[in-house]
Amino acid sequence: MFKKCRLLNHSLRRLEYEYNPVAGAVNMQIKTGTNVKVPIGDLSKPCILEYMIEINSDDGSLNLKCISVFQFKVDGNSNDYDVEDLRKHVTENASPIAYKKMSDIVKTITGYSNSNPFNLPTYQMIMKGQNGTK
Repeated sequence: MFKKCRLLNHSLRRLEYEYNPVAGAVNMQIKTGTNVKVPIGDLSKPCILEYMIEINSDDGSLNLKCISVFQFKVDGNSNDYDVEDLRKHVTENASPIAYKKMSDIVKTITGYSNSNPFNLPTYQMIMKGQNGTK
């Protein structure tokens, strides 16, 4: 059995990510100062990804799945990625380590623990692709 929670904005807490295609990593930073790098696959164009978090009520584990992709325009030209293909690519290529790191961060900012799997506030988790530049 899974309990699905959308990660929405709550108390102005939000996860922001910068993707660096050269390093193949995402820099994640939250208000607590946590900063980790997580490989998620080969993205080279700016985008915002929205994730669904699933809580397995049997063992309290967290599963993360990319559910939508929002694209930026770069220098006036539209991004040529197919949104559905990109969503599928990110979901399939995010490594187990990346999922675990993201899960750990979600637990850190929400206070979620396996002993209380249903006490999880809603937050927004956003990835901002920077195309290797700031």
